[in-house]
Amino acid sequence: EKFASASLLAPVAFLANIRSPPFKIMTAKLEEIEVLLNHLGLYELFPSTALNQLGGHLLCSQDAPTQNLCLLFTFLTVGFSDYQMDRSLFPRILETTPAGISRNQFKHFGQLIRTGKFQKYDYQSKDENLRQYKRQTPPEYNLRNVRVPLHLFVGSRDLLLTKEDAIRLTKELKNAKYALHELRGFNHIDLLYSSLAPRLIYKQIINNARNVTLKNGSRL
Repeated sequence: EKFASASLLAPVAFLANIRSPPFKIMTAKLEEIEVLLNHLGLYELFPSTALNQLGGHLLCSQDAPTQNLCLLFTFLTVGFSDYQMDRSLFPRILETTPAGISRNQFKHFGQLIRTGKFQKYDYQSKDENLRQYKRQTPPEYNLRNVRVPLHLFVGSRDLLLTKEDAIRLTKELKNAKYALHELRGFNHIDLLYSSLAPRLIYKQIINNARNVTLKNGSRL
């Protein structure tokens, strides 16, 4: 009720068909990673710190001999784009990305990959799930509650959000009008950083917003 419309870039919900090798390895080793994090006493992962930013500049700048390794790991994670990335942007991107997540967020993401469902966090304790959700298993998010018009932008080269999972998301949007826009050759981060994004995505988002009719009958 608080939204008139939404344009979503690579909206990850279902992850049954994820193809990103780093995330698939992470999911297979979720329990081992949790034991390691317990031993290390780590509760925040991938924080945006001055040290990480410095490392990004030293290892991933245009002049660094290791920049190709940075790009390779990034593309293995998010997908290999059909378009040349502006390499000078890479250190700037690493200044704010990743921005840090909690251990439970990390674990929750792995659970979504394993189950293939879009559901709440599993405490892996029937008693705790019962206390939190009044049931022994975590409930799925009810996407029938989404009722605003949606524009979903998906890259055909995205290894995190595959076309199959994006289509599954649309099938769960029973009460929302939606348009699924597939960007040929785009990976997960091209939707933000590609030089083509302003023309192919942002301009369309602005036009969509201008065509939204508010409850009082006015337009933006």
